[in-house]
Amino acid sequence: MIRLGLIGHPIGHSKSPALHHGFMEESGTPGVYTCYEHTSMDHKAMLELFDQEDLTGINVTFPFKEKALHWVHEVDERAKRIGAINTIVKNGDRFIGYNTDVDGIAKTLDALGPEQPTLVLGGGGAAKALCAVLEARQTRYLIVQRHGAVTYESLTEVQAAAYPRWINCTPVGGPIYPGDYLPMPYTIMTKEFAIFDMTYKPNPTPMMLKGKEMGAAVIGGNLMLTEQAKKAWQLFHAAYYKNL
Repeated sequence: MIRLGLIGHPIGHSKSPALHHGFMEESGTPGVYTCYEHTSMDHKAMLELFDQEDLTGINVTFPFKEKALHWVHEVDERAKRIGAINTIVKNGDRFIGYNTDVDGIAKTLDALGPEQPTLVLGGGGAAKALCAVLEARQTRYLIVQRHGAVTYESLTEVQAAAYPRWINCTPVGGPIYPGDYLPMPYTIMTKEFAIFDMTYKPNPTPMMLKGKEMGAAVIGGNLMLTEQAKKAWQLFHAAYYKNL
């Protein structure tokens, strides 16, 4: 039986168990996927969790995507360039970190429409994965975050208008900050603008609703979640049968 899980906080709302149980059923692989709610975690605690639960792999979400780089023996080259991981696979006695967020992000950007200069809202692990995708596509982008060269307070309407695709990589508007949205100049938006909110619950998010009011194209995080989960499942499934 394959045993998998999710580490993060808060994760009670997560759709990952349902997705991975679906993959197990489709592939005829008996297994279980469990949410492990943690507000703190380190290398030792991760090893204990894998040992106690006999895990093949885990997904990693907020707030651990960058910290988790230090929990593993090896980091996939793509994840190393990004500087964040969202998937850890046990291969023998070694732990390997991967980033499958990039797969979900790429699929979502394709679904949203043509490439556009992009405002990257946030500076965590998800934002780093997004920047990697944008750089691969040679798309111009500007990072806006609470503490950085450009903040939400210092961003001007002229700057915001020059980057008509806005992507929320923060948990604002989701279960941690319900009903909230980032302080952006939404009134400048037109039908030429687009919003991608990585938060998948609720759908639509408050930020998506603000964009829709102005005629912008909007998409939530469900496609990203599903596509990154598919890629993670392929890694888990391969490791499980390799180590039987």
